[in-house]
Amino acid sequence: MKAKMISRFLFSYYYEGKWWSLEIPAYSKEDALGIIKKLPLAKYDGELFLEFKLSPSFVVEWFQKLFHWLHSE
Repeated sequence: MKAKMISRFLFSYYYEGKWWSLEIPAYSKEDALGIIKKLPLAKYDGELFLEFKLSPSFVVEWFQKLFHWLHSE
């Protein structure tokens, strides 16, 4: 089965005298429009203040090193 690709769809809106942008990850434009319709039901989860983008191979290698270090003690 082929995995669906997620794209990043952009929306803009005018609020308090300024234009703002919003990015919605979705499988299609129609999917993104459906998500936008659900935004009034969204709940606040917090503020994103730091983001790390790591390659999967880096994460695997890091956990392997951690595992070996923990078991060598």
